[in-house]
Amino acid sequence: MPHPEALPGEIFVGNTDKGDGKLADLHSKGVRTARFAAVAYDIDGKPLPDIYRAIIINRSDSDAYDNVIMAAAFGADWRRRVYGS
Repeated sequence: MPHPEALPGEIFVGNTDKGDGKLADLHSKGVRTARFAAVAYDIDGKPLPDIYRAIIINRSDSDAYDNVIMAAAFGADWRRRVYGS
């Protein structure tokens, strides 16, 4: 389900707390268009407490975002671990 604050060409990728450095970290890893939406929603569409924000990125950064998430889950050499190459 699209996030109501996503503009054309943007996608919602998840919710996070709005802690210091979250967007700067994504930007430094190549996800240049990452931004916080004003409101984060739960799976039923209800607003989450104000400490949470939705992360929205431009579709052009989807590969960079996937790389960040996969590296966090499987390590920097995730491609070798996942694909064996």
